[in-house]
Amino acid sequence: MFDVCVQDELARGTLKKLNLSREFKPKQMNFVYLSDNPTTDFILKMREQFTD
Repeated sequence: MFDVCVQDELARGTLKKLNLSREFKPKQMNFVYLSDNPTTDFILKMREQFTD
């Protein structure tokens, strides 16, 4: 799971990050949304955190 997707839960302590001994290959994440959706601003903000 991507840290940025659960940053509030990690800060509250409702989720805990586990450090695994092996590395994983980078994954691609796709965002699909409607331009007039009320959550569009949030989705675009999340997308900025994942793109270089």
